[in-house]
Amino acid sequence: NVYHGLSLIPAAWVDGIQITKGAGSVVNGYESMAGQINIELKKPFGKENLLLDQFVAQSGRAETDFMYRKDINKNLATNLFARASFNPRINDRNQDGFLDMPVGKQFQVLNRWQYANENGLEGIVSVGYIDDAHNGGQVASHEGDNNAYGLGLSTKKFDAVAKVGKVLKGKPNTSIGTQFMFNNLQFDGEFGNVNNGRNYNASSSTLYMNLMYQSYIGNTNHQFQTGLSLQSDDMEESFEDYKFSRIETVPGAFFEYTYKPKETFSLVGGIRTDYNLIYGWSITPRIHSKYRFNKEKTALRLSAGMGRRTSNPLAQNQQIFASSRQLQFFTSNLDFPYGLEQEVSVNSGISLQHEFRLGYMPTTVAVDFFNTTFLNEVVVDRESSARASFYNQKNGTVANSLQAQLDLTPARRTDIRFAYRMFDVKTQYLGYGYMPKPFISKHRGFVNITQKTRTKWQFSSTATWYGKQRIPGATALTLPSTQPIFVSKYSPSFMLINAQVSKTFKNVFELYIGGENLLNYTQENPIQEAANPFDQNFDAGLVWGPIFGRMIYGGFRWRLRG
Repeated sequence: NVYHGLSLIPAAWVDGIQITKGAGSVVNGYESMAGQINIELKKPFGKENLLLDQFVAQSGRAETDFMYRKDINKNLATNLFARASFNPRINDRNQDGFLDMPVGKQFQVLNRWQYANENGLEGIVSVGYIDDAHNGGQVASHEGDNNAYGLGLSTKKFDAVAKVGKVLKGKPNTSIGTQFMFNNLQFDGEFGNVNNGRNYNASSSTLYMNLMYQSYIGNTNHQFQTGLSLQSDDMEESFEDYKFSRIETVPGAFFEYTYKPKETFSLVGGIRTDYNLIYGWSITPRIHSKYRFNKEKTALRLSAGMGRRTSNPLAQNQQIFASSRQLQFFTSNLDFPYGLEQEVSVNSGISLQHEFRLGYMPTTVAVDFFNTTFLNEVVVDRESSARASFYNQKNGTVANSLQAQLDLTPARRTDIRFAYRMFDVKTQYLGYGYMPKPFISKHRGFVNITQKTRTKWQFSSTATWYGKQRIPGATALTLPSTQPIFVSKYSPSFMLINAQVSKTFKNVFELYIGGENLLNYTQENPIQEAANPFDQNFDAGLVWGPIFGRMIYGGFRWRLRG
């Protein structure tokens, strides 16, 4: 969801998360420019029959998550999910007159059905609905002052997903699969007040279908997947005098070959071709390889591939609406949505993982490096305080990512993880040249310690260090007889520490209490011109750190297993 991302997925519903770095499989489409996240929800054929999760935070936020599962017969099962979330309390700890976090409510319901029989036929169907409403802005706007600056966000979303497949008996690694997805979303945002406001409204409907066939050539050392896909997006947006609409339909075909002569080595090569009814033909090649050696204690992975996507610059940059910035589009082709070309990138990377013993401790070390080079990108330019500009930039952005991770097990039921990430992203801005992308810490550090006991206690603490981040708004320094040099402000580096303690009773009932941002670090003056929200320099979209400060929370989980 381009509007709220993972915030619309309750953690209590999640069974697992799989993260793929680098270019993904061509089976899943031509996007996946630098990785994929697969959120796997609890299935009807699961182990939990009942789950109740209650969360309460110091900020006033309360969340109740519920799941009920039932076997209809040996082949059919269903589960029902529900959520109710409320945040009614007005918080303004920094006394700038603006809410530290929005107030509001959210309701969700999801029903899933799963079927499987002895003939290899399997399927799962999900239908869900979300109603999310939040309000922010000045405290006075919540106290009846119609002249104060207010903010209102409303999201209504319907989803229907189906996956059906059949394993063909008598032929190993051979199956047919189908995927269907439809969602409809309505988003309404109000920024300002009745007399001086800015409204953003968007509605979108997406249909996605994928037909897949998997088998092998000669023997199972040579496997392949092939199929057809169709995606159609119908989107309408309006903001002030801007109105955009598009129906983007993309039929495609793909083929992916896997060479796996032994369990320790695999090579995957894929290619897909798509015809976008707006942008025309495209070809997407990708390749992945994995080799385990040193008695399978060491793994080496290589990947490379292309990706492309249609940018949604308004939906993806809603922080601009909570400001006095005027929008400016530098169009390259008026036949394209927003007058902008598709984004196209090339991603390549290498990963190395090694398992060994450090003294007596089981240890794993992993290092990976990825490069993403944009052949074409839609740049969001906020270097001028009065404008937000959108334009295509060819060969203008390069992102290099280096991550190192060390996992230690110094004792039974004790795990320690150290991680460091360098994320160097530079973009070429019109009139300014190359500069680091805003709000990205080039350097980040992470430490997590988890301790479990035989009596079902668990202690977990995490420290995350964020390096400085560039704040948009370049200033020219003109030196004698030279071209001007553009400099920007940077945020200070800071650290966030979180901790949680939990206790499980008889594998049924769990109590937990924790704290976020225990050092109580906050960004000073997060809103520019907070005292004059209708001033031409007002900007609430320059937040780089915490606003609320330390937050204590607690709750319980009640599980009944079958």
